[in-house]
Amino acid sequence: MTRAFVPRPAAAPAKKSGGETRPSTGPSPLAVPAFSLAQIAIAPSHAVIQARWMPGPGAGQVHWVGRSDEASRPPPPDGMEVVDVPLETGVEMGTASGHRSMRGLYTQPDSPTAGLDMLAHAAALAQQNRGLAYSGPTEQRGLGPQPVLATIPHRDPGAHRTIFSQNSGYSSATAYNNSLGLGLPGTNYQIGHGMGHGQGGAATQDINNLATISQGANGEMIPFDNAISGNTDVVVNTSFNMRPGTHRAESVHQSFAHRDYPDDPFHDRMIDADRPLPSSSEWDSFHHQASRFAPDALDAAATMISMTRPRASDAQAQQAPRQLGRDEDEMDDRE
Repeated sequence: MTRAFVPRPAAAPAKKSGGETRPSTGPSPLAVPAFSLAQIAIAPSHAVIQARWMPGPGAGQVHWVGRSDEASRPPPPDGMEVVDVPLETGVEMGTASGHRSMRGLYTQPDSPTAGLDMLAHAAALAQQNRGLAYSGPTEQRGLGPQPVLATIPHRDPGAHRTIFSQNSGYSSATAYNNSLGLGLPGTNYQIGHGMGHGQGGAATQDINNLATISQGANGEMIPFDNAISGNTDVVVNTSFNMRPGTHRAESVHQSFAHRDYPDDPFHDRMIDADRPLPSSSEWDSFHHQASRFAPDALDAAATMISMTRPRASDAQAQQAPRQLGRDEDEMDDRE
């Protein structure tokens, strides 16, 4: 793994005491190593550790997150049982809470270098013209505005993979990205849904709603998608910004609106489709932000807006009722 070079702080100058020169015992406590932009920019975005051993799903067990040659993996922690946890089939970890299961699959531990790692990632994207920094032509794909369904039947967990394979020739998002020469080493890619299956059901298993995105990008989407599941007041209009002629997303435009105000999204988020896994703190922050999308909160907000702006449903409600003649009335009764 390539790491960004971090220069050691220079030794503090020698101190003089009574005409005698004595070496300093160490650097000044305020000495801070200096990073140049070049040192950050040359650090590849995959320097953020994503392929690693993770605890769980059970006590005394660990599983490998990320893709790598098994022979090149470091040994697991001493005394831990190694188990397999699929990465692209949803919640597979046997815990009592789905939130904790997803959190384990889609986060990495907090780190004191997290901010610098993300800065290195962003600089590398700009240097490589990809992700949120991509400036080339794109094709926007998605399902368009779709209402959230109240309930979703159980899905075939492999349906999205089959559809993606039929259209791309690959059942693995990572293999597909690598075939384009656009896969970041050490990054796990997934076949992501724009509108989640948990919101739209079978209609979301459409190639226009599927794209390769990093596991980290999926991890940023999930807390917000989960917050609106089953809320029929929400309209989803999430789309992918794709490289033309491919199924690779450079970014995800996640967008939710209230059904009465479909042109005024209450959630409008651009997500880097190459991003590393969120930290545990980021994941918790996403959940806190998404808590504002609770049905009662959205209904209260829509009610407040309706005091100054008409609801989309008001246009029909405000139309004068049709005056039926005797024959029309009788015909309607027969129907």
